[in-house]
Amino acid sequence: MQNNKLNIQELLIYRKGLKVERLHTVPHLTPYNNGFHSANGALIAEHLCMANDMELSAVTCMKYMLLHDVAECYVGDVPTNVKMDNSELKSVLDKIETKWESRNVTNMPDLHHTEKAICKVADLAELGMFCVDELNLGNNNVIYVLDNVVDYLQSYTDIKGCNSFIKYFVTKGGISI
Repeated sequence: MQNNKLNIQELLIYRKGLKVERLHTVPHLTPYNNGFHSANGALIAEHLCMANDMELSAVTCMKYMLLHDVAECYVGDVPTNVKMDNSELKSVLDKIETKWESRNVTNMPDLHHTEKAICKVADLAELGMFCVDELNLGNNNVIYVLDNVVDYLQSYTDIKGCNSFIKYFVTKGGISI
């Protein structure tokens, strides 16, 4: 961002996007919003970058994770399972979000292939960790979400650290793979 002008409107958009409730179709005991998810996802991304000898990518991935769901203040949080079961809907939503981000999120980092994979693992791992927290409180409503997280993570086992998350979620969630 070459412009030294402070963009308060953009900061207000970020605040709005970070307040969006996550996992609204699944009963959960503790609050869960994009701000909590994004902050924790950024920290997970940093650790994954270090594990994958990508120290220079850590700041880029952390920034991406902090901003990756901001567009949900415009389109809402459409559950992942709905997008996975409806590829046309996912494609349309992705286009809408990308167009909205290009107008409203001026400092969204561009990621290369490995950074994208690390951020996807961080995104899924953070959701999985939230599910484990809920399970520890006795909320079995999240078991199928955690099961889906493990299934999705199977596509990213080339990222160092991904298998550790899978093992943790399988152990803590009583999930079979």
